[in-house]
Amino acid sequence: MIFWLIHIAGLLLAWHYTDLGSESILQSGLLPLLIVGLLISIALKLAVHTHGGSSGGSDGSGGFFDGSDGGGCGGDGGGC
Repeated sequence: MIFWLIHIAGLLLAWHYTDLGSESILQSGLLPLLIVGLLISIALKLAVHTHGGSSGGSDGSGGFFDGSDGGGCGGDGGGC
């Protein structure tokens, strides 16, 4: 829970103080990098929490990126 509070508060504060047209290196350079870093950190946390989007088991159904058609019976719509 602390992870989410720190990251959301950091995103809100960095977003509020970011000014890309500013002369300050902090406002125009470092804070946008902080936003990107926090977003990547949140995305990684979600990916690990959801196990990368996989079910973890092998039930015969294929995923989008594994090269299978999902049914294991061919792509013509016919039976097995």
